[in-house]
Parts: sequence; structure tokens; C-alpha cells
Amino acid sequence: MKRLPIGRSDFKSIIEDNMYYIDKSMLIKEIIESGDVILITRPRRFGKTLNMSMMKYFFRNDQDNKYLFEGLKIWNEKEIIEKYLNKYPVIYLTFKDAKQNKLLSMKVNIKNSIKKIYDEHNYLLDSDVLSEIEKINFKQILEIEEIKGETIEERIAKEDTLYENSLKNLSEYLYRYYKQKVILLIDEYDTPIQQSYLNGYYDEFINFMGNILGNALKDNEYLEKGVLTGITRVAKESIFTGVNNLKVSTVLSELFNDKFGLTWKEVEETLRYYGLEYEKEKVIEWYNGYNFGGLEIYNPYSIINLADEKEIKYYWINSSGNALIKQLIRQSTAEVKTKIEELIEGKEIESSIDENLVYGDLDKSTEESIWTLFLFTGYLTWTKHTGEEGEPRYSLKITNKETL
Repeated sequence: MKRLPIGRSDFKSIIEDNMYYIDKSMLIKEIIESGDVILITRPRRFGKTLNMSMMKYFFRNDQDNKYLFEGLKIWNEKEIIEKYLNKYPVIYLTFKDAKQNKLLSMKVNIKNSIKKIYDEHNYLLDSDVLSEIEKINFKQILEIEEIKGETIEERIAKEDTLYENSLKNLSEYLYRYYKQKVILLIDEYDTPIQQSYLNGYYDEFINFMGNILGNALKDNEYLEKGVLTGITRVAKESIFTGVNNLKVSTVLSELFNDKFGLTWKEVEETLRYYGLEYEKEKVIEWYNGYNFGGLEIYNPYSIINLADEKEIKYYWINSSGNALIKQLIRQSTAEVKTKIEELIEGKEIESSIDENLVYGDLDKSTEESIWTLFLFTGYLTWTKHTGEEGEPRYSLKITNKETL
């Protein structure tokens, strides 16, 4: 019996160790056929990092990873395999661990992540594709040189400017070297943004983060495709404003709706394989209820842990990541708290949902923003669209017993 990938999100290690893997490889085809820049938002622990890892190994041109995909569904797409498998330079960043409580610490974390990517491509310094000035900038990313008499504020401002252009610059360098446009993969892009809000330095941080992402995504002629994952689509930060051919997949849209989380067929196969078919009714009660673009989806984190521990209990809800939800409940208005009580009683509420979340509105206890966040983080699910055509109004309820 195959081991379960508990705590693992590296696609390569799961396949090489012959662990239990639910095939989501057709996501690659859908990504290829979608927009130039794609934003995918799903609740935490719904397979975002694993899918991004899979795409990294599929596209990157510095490794031969054919053996990882043989036998998977995407292997039957011969034209895609021939044209895309290990054919592109890849820039891969994950911000899932960017959870610092101070502005300077967060900036250092982000910069270190980018520095690591530059270090992986330090062979560019020995090539003739960089000018002398570009080599100086490249080396400064790796190690910022202090200038005598320079103040700390001046140094930080110089660093910030250097890093704000770093991803766009690196994509240009890689294009020149490989004569091929770049695939940019950024996992959990909004984790540091949410942390900056929780810890009170959002206004000071958002321009820095927005410039890093915005510069890389907007009018970047060296970008073949950009894919970002997160929990929310952050608005009013100009990260996506002006991005050409942007496709957004949220829990409300059909795009990629079966590629994150498990369908009932996949749950049944998992329960059968691990001898847990007798738990079907409880599994439906505890872990069902997510509605992704009209498709019934189950929580993968809970299902995998259930298969491992053979016990129906709280898994996802106890896996951290709910600090913002708790804070919003504490500071919410009496009206919001009344509706929360109705939800706990099993009733449904109605609300407009704004897919462009404005963190500033959370401070004002704007109901629309609060229910949007509850929905996108998985604590609520939507049952039906109740607004007129084009009006984003939905019926909402508590997702399942685990989130109650």
C-alpha cells in the first residue's frame, strides 16, 4: 500500500517515492490554453503548492523530468509533451512561509527568496548576455554593497528599488540566454500581504510587494506565462491593474474547478484504496460542501489525513491559518455577529461578494469584504447565485461540520 504524502508538497519527491498521488496533471493543459497571466485563488491546503511544484518540474528546461509524467493523464497529450515539457526557463517563488510580524523582517524574507532565485541562475554572470552594469546589479542582488557614508534609510531605499525590478530583469536575462520566454510561477503571493495587514504594517509594505509583482507581470515582453496562486485577489494595490490577458479563477468560477481539492470520484477511490468505504456518510458530512464553480469539492487535506489516521475528526480547521478570521469576528459589528449566529444555527445568509478584496475595508467591518474573505478562505460556501445577471450576490452557509 502506497504511503500518503502527509506534509509533502514537492511533486518530484512524491512521484519518485511512489507515494499516493491524485492525478491533477491536466491542469497543465488548461494553464497552457488560458491567459498570459493567471491568478488562482483557493482556500489554504487545497493543493496549490503541489500543483505549482508540478508545473515547475514540467516546464523547466534545465532538467529532464519526462519520467515524472509518464503514466499521468498529461502524458497522453503528445503535442503538449513535445512542445512544452522541459522547454522553458522557469522562475519559481513561494511566499507560503512569509509570516514575519515586522516590516523590515518581512522585506528581508522577500528579498532572501529573490536572492535565492538569482543564486540559482548565477551562471548568467559568466555568460556574455549581461552588460557590465547588469552584472553589477545582479551581484548587488546577491550581496548589497555598502557605500561609505550611506545612511540605513538610503541603503534600504536602494535595496527596495533594486528588488522591485528584480523579477522583470531576471526574466529578460533568462530570455537572452535561452532565446526563450520565461514561465513565472509565484505560489501564495498574498501570504505576506495578509501578514502585513495582521501585523499593522500593510500601508508601508503594499507598495513594495505590489511593485515587485506588478513590474514582473505588466508589459513584460519576456514573459511566456505567469501563474500566481493565493487565497484572495488583492485589490487597490495595482498589482494586476494593466496586466494584459489576465485570467482569474476563484471559488466562484468554473475555470480549473476540479484541479484544486478532490471530486467525489477521487474521494471514493481514496477511501476504497485505504479501506475506508464504510466512512462515506461521515466523510460527506464532515469534509464535503465546497462549491468551486458549481462543482462539489472535498477538502484534500482532511481526506489525506483521514486515510492516514483512520479517524473522522477535525484536521483542516486545526491546521492554523485562521488568525485573520478570528480577528474579524472579534471586531465585527453586531449585525455581522447576528448573521454568524444564524450561520451556526444552519441558516443561510445572502451577501454581495467582491472578488477584488480590499484589506482596508476589513478595518471598517465592511460586510461585503468580511463575507468575501470567509468564502474565499473556505469557512463559508456558496449554494446559489441569487443576484440578477452580472450581479455578484450569493447565498452563503457554513461549509461542513469541520468548519462549524
